[in-house]
Amino acid sequence: LAASGGAAPRLAPELAGEDLLSAIEEQIIPRLVLAHRSDDDLATICEDTRPPPSQEEIAAFADLAVAQDLPKLLERVEEFMNAGLSLETTLLDLITPAAHCLGDEWMEDRRSFADVGLGLAALQRGVGTLGRDRARLADPAPGSRGPVVLTAAPGESHILAIQVAGELPPAHGSA
Repeated sequence: LAASGGAAPRLAPELAGEDLLSAIEEQIIPRLVLAHRSDDDLATICEDTRPPPSQEEIAAFADLAVAQDLPKLLERVEEFMNAGLSLETTLLDLITPAAHCLGDEWMEDRRSFADVGLGLAALQRGVGTLGRDRARLADPAPGSRGPVVLTAAPGESHILAIQVAGELPPAHGSA
């Protein structure tokens, strides 16, 4: 601040409003998650019994979300996890890219706004169901300080990233 004469730094005009929210949701949060993975986390992301989902699998998963078939969506998640994907990989490398896929398809006029909204709602319900199931089955981590409350800014409707971040397993040593 001293170098700028004491004035608070200003955001570039291109990062105002929706662009800023989009940048945070699409660039900053995923980079923070990736930056805070430890080598131990990387070793457990995929047990080498199943590679991360392919682009075709992600697109098919996005189609399931648009179809609003939550039981089939959760069944597909279970198939991925039974084949060796961790919860973290499922959230970051399947569900998050499926949401991006829906947005990209809307931008390319291959999906309607309604389809994208329905698909994102199904993905959010799926993440919520995964979180409730995990919470019901999991033992509290040793040394855990309890839950953390995450929320979106008032008026923000893009909450999938917050929901995914809330369901990620705690990083080693950060319980």
